[in-house]
Amino acid sequence: MKRASCPNYGYTWKSHEFLNSVCMWFSRFGWDVCKTWITTAPGVMSAISLAIRTYTSAGDIIVTDAPIYPAIHQCISNLGRKVVFNRLLMKDGQYVREFDDVERVLDGSARMYILCNPHNPSGRVWTKDELFELGQFCTRHDMIIVSDEIFADLCFRRQHACIASLSPSIADRSVTCISPSKTYCASGLQIANVVIPNKFLRNKFVRKKEFEQLSLPNVFGPLAVTAAYSHSVDWLKRLKTYLETNIHHAIDRLACLSPRVRIAKPEGTFLLWMDCRDLPLSSEELCGFLLNSARILVSNGRSYGPGGEGFVRMSLGLPRRQMNNMLEDLVRCINEI
Repeated sequence: MKRASCPNYGYTWKSHEFLNSVCMWFSRFGWDVCKTWITTAPGVMSAISLAIRTYTSAGDIIVTDAPIYPAIHQCISNLGRKVVFNRLLMKDGQYVREFDDVERVLDGSARMYILCNPHNPSGRVWTKDELFELGQFCTRHDMIIVSDEIFADLCFRRQHACIASLSPSIADRSVTCISPSKTYCASGLQIANVVIPNKFLRNKFVRKKEFEQLSLPNVFGPLAVTAAYSHSVDWLKRLKTYLETNIHHAIDRLACLSPRVRIAKPEGTFLLWMDCRDLPLSSEELCGFLLNSARILVSNGRSYGPGGEGFVRMSLGLPRRQMNNMLEDLVRCINEI
């Protein structure tokens, strides 16, 4: 509000305060980021799109997990690249990643691996060992790692680990994308931070941004980042407690639907990934039924790629009374089915 009162809405720049706040944010996860590594983009998906267009060519193979946030694999396809999915496996109620199947189909033409950490849609928070194994896999195949870490603030069971922080060799091939937009509900301010330690990769990315006239952020985005990362630590602690309690309440209330509906407790985010494959409806039919019967809008698991059919994704990032009312309607609808 103080900045809005100033009538100058001219060109912007990345202030030292802004850069310091981003570096301080990463230090909470054990990664010492240099200010010179940081650039910006209008959003995490804009950054991923820019990275694809900067480092790959039409027809190149890009690997990503499945299921995965739909915009990621749709972006790869829309830009004329070939998507190869590394199908996640469900073990003991949680997704794990294996590389045997995808390794057999790669012929040296894969250029990039796009990662969600924490995982969207399941809320899985990848361990350091899992991330290091992924980094070694990408090193063997000479792939750039683009890591979407937009939910990094919202981890409950374990501390978030940035894949680029695990070793200098992994950092040297990594593009890390973060934003306050999910945690601080600031998507409309269109700001993401992109950290690229490798100078050659960073310069290529920045030149691509300049070519597309995306160099400067808007007036309010960097200020929002600075406020969020420098002045909101106590608020964030309260938010995480509130969201984790929401998750506990939701899982307890939906336990009566088991085994028809199975839910793995998310380790982060505010998302619930619901396995509804034992219901007599497809994901699309279930989404339509919930919307028409109870005005509950959930995401169709099929859009998340292979392994998503029969699942739906639901957000629990809302006031508890509203969430509890929604859960009552959801249980009623599932029982009707």
